[in-house]
Amino acid sequence: MPTAAEPLLPEPLLQVRDLRTWFLTDSGPVRAVDGVSFDVHAGETLGIVGESGSGKSVCAKSIMRLLDEPARIVGGSILFKGRDLAHLDDEGIRAVRGREIAMVFQDPMTSLNPVLRIARQLIEAMTAHGRFTGPAARRRAIDLLRRMGVASADSAVNAFPHQFSGGMRQRVMLAMGFSNEPSLLIADEPTTALDVTIQAQILDLLRGLNRDLGTAVVEIDVGRAAPTGQPGSDLVDRAALAACAAHDGDDGHASHRRASCSAASRESAPWFSVSSSSRSLRSRGPSVFSVLIGS
Repeated sequence: MPTAAEPLLPEPLLQVRDLRTWFLTDSGPVRAVDGVSFDVHAGETLGIVGESGSGKSVCAKSIMRLLDEPARIVGGSILFKGRDLAHLDDEGIRAVRGREIAMVFQDPMTSLNPVLRIARQLIEAMTAHGRFTGPAARRRAIDLLRRMGVASADSAVNAFPHQFSGGMRQRVMLAMGFSNEPSLLIADEPTTALDVTIQAQILDLLRGLNRDLGTAVVEIDVGRAAPTGQPGSDLVDRAALAACAAHDGDDGHASHRRASCSAASRESAPWFSVSSSSRSLRSRGPSVFSVLIGS
């Protein structure tokens, strides 16, 4: 009997293939990201979890091309809507960064300019990319703050960052991230330095925005903020485990170091289990795959 043809899967929004980002130091290369491959589909949330130093943030900054010397992308590709971000010139990546791909950074206490009002920072993020004009951008800034759960958004938009708590500043950063209606948002440890109650609120807000706006989200280290026993499907559609890799040497302990590093990753995300696959699973739902990042 002939079998029915399998439905064609849509092309991933983001395809990272064999990405290698090294720190080229005087003492030799430090392979922070070494052969990473994963997909992100439109509208889904991918969580990347792992211990400190496994290269999660370097991987995110590589996608955004926000690397400082001596870090360099030395190999691989970052395909976003068919364009290889790893090889775009400065003008090309500026057209993508902030407009089509946005990023929320780790520390909300230092992400905003302390001498500029919230309104100016939100409006500038929109007008710089030509998506909105001044009056329309201000109205949208107020609407975004209201959507992020900021009380009295009409007056709060005129405040300075120091007048906001850490949780409120992170809501402003999320508003800025979604301001240009990007196709992809990268949230690099968005709950760092926030207390447990605020962490849960920020993660719930991020998940709700993903569901309501259809923006694909890559969440870095979401596992650290999730209470033990929390179902992964409540926060992400798929999860990647960032595991350190030890290169074979003469000491004969490479395998032991790799196993220890993977075990540490599992401890940092107690509600994830590691599958044997080393590449992205295309199915939707709370699936898990492992991805080799650090060296």
